[in-house]
Amino acid sequence: MAKGFPIEMYGVRDGASVPVQKASGIVVKSRQRVDRATFDLSDARVAKAVGDTNYVGTIPKGHRFAGIRLTTSVTLGTATLAFGSPGAPNAYGNAATQTTPDSPRLIGKATALAADPVMTEDTEVFLTIGAAALPGAGIVVAELVYTGR
Repeated sequence: MAKGFPIEMYGVRDGASVPVQKASGIVVKSRQRVDRATFDLSDARVAKAVGDTNYVGTIPKGHRFAGIRLTTSVTLGTATLAFGSPGAPNAYGNAATQTTPDSPRLIGKATALAADPVMTEDTEVFLTIGAAALPGAGIVVAELVYTGR
């Protein structure tokens, strides 16, 4: 029976390299860190209109993006949320609705999750509102996950 290996294990566990290479500590057995952003939709300090952005967190220099966990206390209806940086608003997650309250959703584009390079500078992550405004009440929790040595 054939045995396959993920890219992170090429030359490490697949027998292709002698001597065996060392796995990258930034992706294998790395430490996860989380920046939690809690938005109270009844608070005027939270942006809610289409095209508005809200700050989620910062991925520090030398770390890599590992996903976003989104949980809401209410349905967001037809409002969409995209996750990215100011220059690329959907770099980490395409715009999507969140219609089931209290049901965490994992967000992360495969291209962003599989990217090898670590951040060369601190990178701020924002959520961008699209399609419709956010409701006037409820809680939105976005947890930005990143890894490092």
